[in-house]
Amino acid sequence: MTEVTALVETADRFGGEPALVVDNLCVTTATGTPLLSEVSFEVPRGRSLAIVGESGSGKSLTVRAVLGLLPAGLSATGGIRIAGRTMEGPSDFADVRGQTVSLIMQDPFTLLNPTRRVGRQISDGFPRSRGRQADGEEVVRRLAEVGLAPEIADRYPHELSGGMRQRVGIAAALAADPEILVADEPTTALDVTTQREVLTLVKTIQAQRGMSFVLITHDLRVGFSMSDEVLVLYAGQMLERGVSSTVLDRQRHPYTRALLLAEPPVEHRVATLPSVPGRVPAHVDVVGRCAFAERCRWAQLNCVAHRPTLKPEAGQHSSSCIRIDEIADDIAATNAPVAGFDVTTRTDAAPLVSVVGLSKRFSSTAQLALKSVDLEIRAGEAVGVVGESGSGKTTLARCLVGLETPDTGSIVVEGIDCSSYRGLSRRDLATVRSGIQMVFQDPFSTLNPARTVKATLAEALQAAGRSSSSGDVRELLDLVGLPDSVSIKRPSALSGGQLQRVAFARAVSRRPSILVCDESVSALDVSVQAQIIDLLAELRREMSMALLFITHDLAVVRQVTDHVYVLRNGECVEDGPTGRVLDQPQHTYTRALLASVPRSNASWLKEN
Repeated sequence: MTEVTALVETADRFGGEPALVVDNLCVTTATGTPLLSEVSFEVPRGRSLAIVGESGSGKSLTVRAVLGLLPAGLSATGGIRIAGRTMEGPSDFADVRGQTVSLIMQDPFTLLNPTRRVGRQISDGFPRSRGRQADGEEVVRRLAEVGLAPEIADRYPHELSGGMRQRVGIAAALAADPEILVADEPTTALDVTTQREVLTLVKTIQAQRGMSFVLITHDLRVGFSMSDEVLVLYAGQMLERGVSSTVLDRQRHPYTRALLLAEPPVEHRVATLPSVPGRVPAHVDVVGRCAFAERCRWAQLNCVAHRPTLKPEAGQHSSSCIRIDEIADDIAATNAPVAGFDVTTRTDAAPLVSVVGLSKRFSSTAQLALKSVDLEIRAGEAVGVVGESGSGKTTLARCLVGLETPDTGSIVVEGIDCSSYRGLSRRDLATVRSGIQMVFQDPFSTLNPARTVKATLAEALQAAGRSSSSGDVRELLDLVGLPDSVSIKRPSALSGGQLQRVAFARAVSRRPSILVCDESVSALDVSVQAQIIDLLAELRREMSMALLFITHDLAVVRQVTDHVYVLRNGECVEDGPTGRVLDQPQHTYTRALLASVPRSNASWLKEN
């Protein structure tokens, strides 16, 4: 069946009514606190909608309300029609969920039963059993549809890679042949190559089946490339809605423009990434005014006098900005960031860090996690290590800071051989520990939830043998761009960006010569990511630090690093100045990684 035929048959079957209609959706707590207000949209049959915005914008809350999956204590009002049926109570949602409309989550492992084989879990979704043999044959067909071999049916979820689990999750979601597929950040946890494969798969199946598709994502590039229309949410309010290509070419809200400008380009380095200052407010704090006013450079008093609503414009494009007619030209004229300069050669100075022939195997039966890897870092230099999950990036970083011990090879840091931290003298261990610090992907898991920021940073200063007075803590917070008011807060009261800044403050309290960052911006929204990237550049200038930056994101590595190493299955397949490697990649694997970097047009998914 062709895409056109599928769309025509779908429209004929349902008389042209949209597959999903959401009208004036509001979500409140049991005490009446509003979390989401007046969200409305339609998804025509066979078409797609991307709902985009930063964390805290209300994207996932909208989907949960639409599917009748709100947590206890929350309630929704407004109209919801799914495939022509009005949702009036829990029984209506139960009837359509998993049958008419299906959901793909960010982490399929949480939805798959770890004690059951995946084939049985896919067949659970069939509308009716055809018998064991027929069901088994149908499972094989469904696995083939998502690009998996028949033998996968007999595997357990833990035996599959992240990408394979997500494909199984898609097969299970499609088992009942739904008319609407909803995906909530379906590829956030995947490598770029796997992400591209999964997104291409979803888009292909949607077209073949004539399904409607709703995508929740914080990645605008993914949202634009996957959808016919886009809806921009912020703090529980709709800010902009329109045809994806139109919104991409001409943003009609300052927030949308700011998010697009904050996306790091992979094609060139920029001097500074523009970011949106501040953080997403709670919906209850902005319910009666423009939610974005506090962070908007064009805000005036009338922007906070009352709550704006979406105003229709030409070409099915709507904006809630009450000043859009006045400032549209200014928004369009907001330039992309100024291009910076790639470092083309390394200095002749002796390496600050020298890694030679490093190998590591975690068990006698496992493959090598690292295979004779060489790496150098010079004083003040930013070095990147890129690759997919399992490439050995994190193992290399952990060996460098002494969290793992290599089987063979050597690690020399500032003239000290620390191939085995256990063999270091007390004096050398103290020197190396002070000279090299690490920042992890999830700062919350590395901060004591019971201690205030002030207590955490004071302890770090004391461990470094430095004064730990309130003034010293304040100076450390100022260094990472945090106000003194943060010092009395505990981790649970901080945003993701604030938590990561605290983690950086703790790491630089020892004034290290080398900072190791392991995916330290990968879990952040694009605007917060831009803030942290700019912070890293500032810290390097202020403290003359060298940097080892571990990431799977080539666009980010372009902005942060001077020299890059590409790892694949524990081996270094290419290295060189970052600009040269990304502009003129020599290895097929590097070229594959570059081709998988998300871009805002749908052709990205079709390119070989």
